[in-house]
Amino acid sequence: MFNFSDTLNYLSKEDLKLEIEKSLKSNLSSHILCYSNPDAQKVNFWIKNSILKNGNDFTNGDLVVFGNNIRVEDENDPFAEPKKIYNGQFGTVIEVSEPITIRDKLLVPLTFRKTTIQLQESNHILTFLSLENFTLSDRGELSKDEIISFKILLYQLAEQELENFNSGKFHTDEELKGLLDKYNKKKDSDSKRKGITKIIKTIQRHLGNAPSTDYYKFKNAAQLRFGWALTVQKAMSYKWNKVFFNVETGGGKTNETYFKWIYTGIIRATQKVNLINYEPISPFCKIEVKPALPIQSNEKDFFYIADTTDDFSNQNREISERFKFPDSEIKSSLLQLFQVIESKISKQKLNINSINHPNYQEIYEIKGNNGELATASIYYNKKGQFNMPSLMKSQPREFGDELLNLLKSESKVVDFSFIKDNWRMLAYQELNNKLNSINFSIGYIIQALYKDTIQLNKFGNTLIVDMYYDGDGFFSTISVSSCIELKLWTEFQEIINELKEN
Repeated sequence: MFNFSDTLNYLSKEDLKLEIEKSLKSNLSSHILCYSNPDAQKVNFWIKNSILKNGNDFTNGDLVVFGNNIRVEDENDPFAEPKKIYNGQFGTVIEVSEPITIRDKLLVPLTFRKTTIQLQESNHILTFLSLENFTLSDRGELSKDEIISFKILLYQLAEQELENFNSGKFHTDEELKGLLDKYNKKKDSDSKRKGITKIIKTIQRHLGNAPSTDYYKFKNAAQLRFGWALTVQKAMSYKWNKVFFNVETGGGKTNETYFKWIYTGIIRATQKVNLINYEPISPFCKIEVKPALPIQSNEKDFFYIADTTDDFSNQNREISERFKFPDSEIKSSLLQLFQVIESKISKQKLNINSINHPNYQEIYEIKGNNGELATASIYYNKKGQFNMPSLMKSQPREFGDELLNLLKSESKVVDFSFIKDNWRMLAYQELNNKLNSINFSIGYIIQALYKDTIQLNKFGNTLIVDMYYDGDGFFSTISVSSCIELKLWTEFQEIINELKEN
């Protein structure tokens, strides 16, 4: 899947701790990317305990990332506008208080800490409350009970300020003043209780702009997490010089979604990517070999034997119309023959000028580089068995003789640019290199929809195999159609298994 280099590297588990420790201590622009929030949380606590060795709580110097948008007052400048901090910003812990835990009338306890942070980009130093329930959450979010408890707490804090609005200590607008007047005129407790909810919600809107109140401070409690490791999704708006990328997801790795995720993570780095838990993926990794024994036949008696069960009409429509292939049951076989002939002559830069289709005969007119012309005839039967070509006429004669020799010779495909899918082209280049090492060569590849029929040659013996593939960039099954020597099929399976395992 990857070609490793100085910029893309596989990091072994033995080197992992040392490399990450070096990166942290050198203050390089680097980050660790993971698939899920639990994965990132696990890595962050591993850094805390195994590298920094400073426990599980926020500690001076820890890198944190914000998980919500908040507004914070600058304690050193009472006239300044509140500082806005956005989800995804980074900061460094300067100081943190002992935990403040609130339980009264809440579904679950909520724990806060007074925290001082230096923002990474602006270097502003700000102090605010942070919500530890979020920090300790593996999922990177509050539970349903925690969300409800937080709303209850804010309601309680707003309710505590009711008297300050009633007394005029806090400014009220016409809407709130009207609600308070109506509320205060009510005598019985039941009717007062019915009207209080709307008043509290209105008070909450007012307190959202009152930095001196407890409501404002708790409402703007930061949702912080340790920031050395992030999910790819969280990191999408950032770039770092170096990225340590844990590519393990716990799920499938042979689908478009996974490849998009991998790409998104890799481009977070501007200089270098270190892959963690990398296992190579190749188009051959899902392939299964059908165990059926091949039909032993002497292919040398024929020029080509077509697969009469395949329909080639749809994917060869342009060729079919251009050369007026007949709409008959033999059409697919004739289109297969076309691919064989074209693959043989294209290496010499010859072109098919025209094709005539008499009954049980194909007549090809081939044009050379300098205007030479030769006409070759190929007879066939209903079984899709094509006889050796014969020369009908040629100008000059030598061109026709050379053409016949070319058609009858054992072909050897070296350029795979004619393959319609780029991934298959690269896969066949890799397969061909393996085959060449044991004296195999690819004679031709006939392309059908989700299937390629391949002729393989070795020392004058021939093997025909069908390689099926899916729409996700993987070969699915391979079967043998025919062969002269059974040993060829055995050797080919060994090559396929090597590619599958590597």
